[in-house]
Formats: sequence, structure tokens, C-alpha cells
Amino acid sequence: MIDRVRDHAGWWLFVLVPLLVAGVFSSCARFGGKDRPRNLILIAVDTLRQDHLGCYGYGRGDSKAIDGMARRGVMFTEVRTAVPLTLPSFSSIFTSTYPLYHGIRQNETFSMVDSVTTLAEVFQRAGFQTKAILGSAALSKRYGLDQGFDDYDDRFEGRPSGPDRGSIVPDEYGSASRRRAPEVMDRAVEWIGEHGDDRFFLFLHFFDPHLPYDSEEKLPLDAYGDDELPAWAYDSEIATVDRQIARLLETLRERHLIGITLIVFTADHGEGLMDHWEATHGYLLYDSTVHIPLIFFCPGLIPEGKVVDGTVRSIDLMPTLIDVFGLPAPGGLQGVSFKDQIFGAAGGDETVSYFETYYARLFLGWSELRGVQWKQWKYIQAPTPELYDLGTDPGEEVNLVDRRPEIAAAMRARLDGILKEYSAPAGRMARPVRMDAEHKELLESMGYLTEVVDVDADTLLPDPKAMMKDYIEGQIDLGRIRIAGLLVQAGEYDRGIRILEGLKMKGEREWMVHYTLGLACMGKSDVARAGEEFRKALEIAPIGPERVRIREAMRYLETTHPERSR
Repeated sequence: MIDRVRDHAGWWLFVLVPLLVAGVFSSCARFGGKDRPRNLILIAVDTLRQDHLGCYGYGRGDSKAIDGMARRGVMFTEVRTAVPLTLPSFSSIFTSTYPLYHGIRQNETFSMVDSVTTLAEVFQRAGFQTKAILGSAALSKRYGLDQGFDDYDDRFEGRPSGPDRGSIVPDEYGSASRRRAPEVMDRAVEWIGEHGDDRFFLFLHFFDPHLPYDSEEKLPLDAYGDDELPAWAYDSEIATVDRQIARLLETLRERHLIGITLIVFTADHGEGLMDHWEATHGYLLYDSTVHIPLIFFCPGLIPEGKVVDGTVRSIDLMPTLIDVFGLPAPGGLQGVSFKDQIFGAAGGDETVSYFETYYARLFLGWSELRGVQWKQWKYIQAPTPELYDLGTDPGEEVNLVDRRPEIAAAMRARLDGILKEYSAPAGRMARPVRMDAEHKELLESMGYLTEVVDVDADTLLPDPKAMMKDYIEGQIDLGRIRIAGLLVQAGEYDRGIRILEGLKMKGEREWMVHYTLGLACMGKSDVARAGEEFRKALEIAPIGPERVRIREAMRYLETTHPERSR
């Protein structure tokens, strides 16, 4: 367990010293004679691992603003999402129900029905101005989570700012599918300027740490070896978000909203980063993707520097916020408030976390996975069941299911109990969504699969953990090309070339190796080789935007070095 929050006091003196003024701390709104925050800002960072933040013990990266909130607020260490996929996870967060009940188990084919009462609707009915600013189309209003928001900003216009000539895969992550953290925060700052005098609930969704990890501003490479470059690119995205959170805190300070605005910082799920051969998320249920951060920050109202080690579930967030603000709770919530863990002494930890994923079943024809965590024990029901002691084996490397059959049986009984208690008839809270060609293209541009595999219910399906290695090995070279492209963008030309020259790639992706080599050589002013690599890429690239991008690079080369590029 984490004994203390990491101290980043030097940087934070600039932002937080002005907050020590007693007048700011005494400006708490009083509802019904009890000190409660006036406003709520819920920040959710897509695909954010807990263990890649400094406040949770990470030694690299840059998360000063987030770490500062943890140091001045309450940080929870044992928080798990209900499902490691974006739309199902947020559906659980905003309704306090498991996917077992709400029925949304994938990212694009179901929408929340209007009769469901969401977290935003509770605040809207209480008189709060409600606003959502989204970082990706994965949470488009077509999926029903706009219920209760006065304005649900899912309007993506034009291309997001980002790398052009250094783009790893031309237009692979598309124009209208996401917006970067600076744009999300620009809109947030503008909205706070207009509504800072109102009681408000603001939901900010940052998508940046999701693939393709292509933030324009990269962290220094010194702390990362060649085999750790995906983590470098991923950490750079987190640092980009962190800088925008620092902007938010400064905006709140200028508006005298610190101390009356509760900031809740969390994530929908984590990212595999090749732990257990999972590069991204959704396939498996290890803590790399289901263990998420959670921080409550409101100086003067929320205890300072408190670390809570008791189990918390993502479905518990909605009842807790309702409890903290003293609002009436709707019926049907499956989560429970953990307010007492924030303000009082944590009691015995008897909470059981449930999590599931149907992603591999729906898209690859592998088995679904379900799991539970209780105290230090974690059980995953799969064709080959798994049992881990997280206290001694946090990396989930040693499967104890055969060595501790009594614990495995008890955990399986807990899982069966949850399945019986929390399940609901299919379709009760969700309705099918018609997938038009345009929206399908948007989802594919974000890396989401959209072709569902039809599997007979009685078929014995493969175990995802047994399939991941072979599946991912087929994707690794593509990932290396992406990383090489990021190195080229960062000016690390020799390092990028070394990776690319080590690839022996044939087939439809081979042109990408030559194209990216050409960019790297162009950056080194090796014009002759750049031209050679671009010509090789052009010979084998498919007809379409790929060839357009290669020709653009060749024209640029010919324009800047006409005498040397032929």
C-alpha cells in the first residue's frame, strides 16, 4: 500500500500558496447548515493507468498538477472499474449500475434509454448548470449519456492540431473523432468564465492517453530504453493532460472557486502497455486495465493528504457524489456511498469489486471474462480460472487457483452471488444503436473494432490470455513503426532509423517502414536516401491517401533540395 503521497511541493508553491488565504477557505457554500462544495468538476482521463502517476509511486513521467491534488486532497488506492472499455465504463459511472444490469457491453451498438436517471440529471434537477466537454466520439450523445446535461459538447469540427509530416500512419486517427487536451480545456475555461457565478457540474473527458499516443510535446527520452518507448509516448500524453489540469486550477483560483468547487479526478480504465501481452485494453481483466486512480480535491472541505486503502468501485462514485452534495438519490443504484471513507476513519474492507469484459468474445470469438476482487484476493473466471494474491503478487504473475482451492471456491461463490443479485433482463436500460457508415468510420479511426463475431452460445471458446501472445505479435511491428514515427517527430532520427531498420516487414504495412525511414532521413538531411525510401514506399503503397501523403513528402523534398533529391 502507499504510505504517503509523493511531495512535489516546489512546483506547487506557485499555484497553491495563494490558496492558504483564510478568506478563500472560509468561502464554502452552506447547504442545510452543513459545509458542502458549491460546484462539482468531474475529470475523467481515458485509458489512464493508476501506476503511471507520481502520486501513486511512479518514478517517471510528469503529473505534477495531479500529484498536487492528491497531496492536498484524498487519494484512493484500491479503485476498480466495472469494465475496461470506454462507453460501458462511463455508463456504469453515470448510472451506478454494473454492465450486468445496464446491458452496454461494447463501445458502439447500444445507447442508454431515456428512463434511466443519470448522475447529470440528479444535479440538473437540483438546479445546477450542467456541462460536458468530450475528448472523443466514443461518448457521442447518440449513446445516451447526454441525459441531464444542459450542453453536451460532442461537436468535433475539423482536424485536431497534431503532427503532419511526421504522422506515423496518414490519417489513421481521424479528424472528427477526438479533440486534444488543450482544446478541451480551452472550452472549459471559456465556460467557467461564463458560468462561474452559478452552481455548476462540469464533466471534462480527456482522451489523450488513448492510442495513438501522438502528443506534440514529448517528455525527455533519457529515462526510457528502446523497449520502453511505448511507455514514453503514453507518459507524454499524460503530461499533456496534466498541464491542462494546471490551467484549470489556475482558472479556478483566479475566479475564487478553489475551496468551493469539488474536483474529482478519475479514469474509465487503464492500458495494458504489453503487461500480459495486452497492448491496449478490453481483452483481459488484469489490474493494468481495471485498476484506476481516484482523487477528491477541495481545500478546506476535503481532508488534506489522506490516503484511503479501502476498496472502492466505479459504480460507487455516483452515490458518493450525491451524498457529499446532499442531493436526493434515485432508486436502483447498485453502488454505495464511500463518503465516510473520505471524512472519517475507514472501517473494515468487506467490499467486493466486480468487473467483466465481453470485448474479445464479441470481436474475436474468444471467451468473455468476469472477475471479482475482495481484500487482497482477485479471481478471474475464464476457461482456465485465475486466482491472485495482490498483496504479494501485484503484477498477477502467479496463478494460485490450484494451490489455494478453498480461496478460489470462496471467490467463485462471491462472483456467482454478484451475477445473481445484480443482473437484469437484457434491454432493460439499453437500446440498439443503428451504426451508419460515417460513425463506423469515426470509431475505426480511434482504433475500435466494429465487426462483431457471431459465436454460438454453446461453443467452447478460447481463453483470451492463451491467445494474446500470438495475436499481439502480429501487431507489434505496426506498433514499432508508430513509435519510430514518434521518435522522428521528436527529432530522434537515429533512434527511429535503428528501430525501422530492425523490422523485416512484408505485406500491406511494408510501405510504412519506407515512408517513415524517408521522414527520418529527411530530418537528418540525408536527401539521397530519403528520396530512395519515398520511392520504395510509393511503389508498394495502396492507392488512396497513403500515396498522396508520400507524394507530398517527395514534393517537399524536391522543393527544398532540388539538386540532390533526384
